[in-house]
Amino acid sequence: MTACTSTYGDMSQTKKDWIASLTEVLPLTPIDRTAPVGYFSLVYGFPGGPWPYAKRRRSIAHIAIRLKAVIAKFPFLGGQLLLDDGQPERSKVMYSPDPRAANITQLGKSDIHPIHCIQDEMISFKTDLFDSEVTMAEILRNGAPPSAIKPDFLHPSATATHYKNGHYLHPLTLRTSILKDGLILGFSVHHSAMDLAGFTPILASFADLGTAPPFDLAAHLTTCPPPPLHHPRLLPRTPAHLAPLHTFCLHRTRARLGADAFVSRVDVLSALVWVVLTCARARAWPANADGKPTLSPTAPTRFCTAVNLRERMGIAGVYTGNCFMRVLTAPDVTVERLLGGLEEPRWEQVANAAGWIRAAIEDLDRDWPGHVKLARIAAGLENGGGPEVARRSDVGQAVARATARDGAGVDCSVNVTMGGPDVMFDIPGLAGADAEGKVRPAFVRFPFDRVGGCVRILPRVGGAKGTEDWEVLIPVREEESTFLVTEFERLVSNPFL
Repeated sequence: MTACTSTYGDMSQTKKDWIASLTEVLPLTPIDRTAPVGYFSLVYGFPGGPWPYAKRRRSIAHIAIRLKAVIAKFPFLGGQLLLDDGQPERSKVMYSPDPRAANITQLGKSDIHPIHCIQDEMISFKTDLFDSEVTMAEILRNGAPPSAIKPDFLHPSATATHYKNGHYLHPLTLRTSILKDGLILGFSVHHSAMDLAGFTPILASFADLGTAPPFDLAAHLTTCPPPPLHHPRLLPRTPAHLAPLHTFCLHRTRARLGADAFVSRVDVLSALVWVVLTCARARAWPANADGKPTLSPTAPTRFCTAVNLRERMGIAGVYTGNCFMRVLTAPDVTVERLLGGLEEPRWEQVANAAGWIRAAIEDLDRDWPGHVKLARIAAGLENGGGPEVARRSDVGQAVARATARDGAGVDCSVNVTMGGPDVMFDIPGLAGADAEGKVRPAFVRFPFDRVGGCVRILPRVGGAKGTEDWEVLIPVREEESTFLVTEFERLVSNPFL
């Protein structure tokens, strides 16, 4: 896309014509309205400064114009999401574009929130890691961890108040935070409008694609204070660490199911999280007030994740809507079966769990149209086909029951790709611009998940098959933390288990 370098004030006619040419409306997917009600967020940090008033004003004007151009190209971003009256568990996406959304002189329903200075060259930036004014240099020294980026600060639209009946929701929110020596862009996109992969063409419309360097994870692990209660533990894992465990799991799976059986690296990492987290919960909560085990050995434990249907549906690169379906492992796995009755989990348990996860995904592969139909019935978009379908249609409640925070299930968001993190921006005023005026972000981050107990697995820049580390963000209770971290490290570093 042609660069859109802006200045504060009226746009030229050429720029208006260029923006007018972007008004193609892309189609949405058959399962757009079955997505969970919630937001995903992507945060970019840039070095910059010093930021005199004129430079800040010019940068904010550029960002506002670029956001308007994105809304002009994808008009449904300026629409609204409305909860059905009397049915708070269901969301209704209203894709009739707001007539103001494509008007280049207005922002429509989507918002940009420039944060103005408290002092001439300084703003107050409150985070979970720091309780005083923060500079970009400080954030970078600490490795730009997710806990340094408070979602409530960056994404005010993603709050519980938006889940009330009759409230209008912003499909897209962009918040800019200007520090004295840098800039943070926080994109927040409503999950009912699109998934992370669908956000990629929108992000590409905002900035040209490039390469973003990973942050210094080792520095983060050694310099950051321990995360507070319920905040993620950030566990690094390189492909080299996972290779022996993946090989073992692959051999065990093929020995049971035949030479064509397969488990991916992501399956193995997910299984590792499932086994270790379940064991940590069983260890940390040995008994309740009545002296009975909190997690019964016979309690069912299920692993839940989401599968991207874009390629399966044959619509990769065409739709911007939600193309993910939730999948659950079989209901016949208990805590005792998952852990094998052992005090410490072994590679064998991880191999079994990886096979169960792969089986759930392959079941979706075999009949994804049926899964889509069930999801639409659960969302009230189609009529059921009989008692059996009606019993199976309650997808959302089944997932909630299986992954309740005080139970043995695990809800895990696995991001095989970061969904467009490799971006270069041409925002005026940033430091380190190349000859074309483009700047790489100093870091690209997901804030931690808003769903209590939800695990997030994501790769660094490079994708699932790259050579960079993976990150495992696990919200844990204080009493779980030590065991979880030590067992995680033991299982991926000991080749004799």
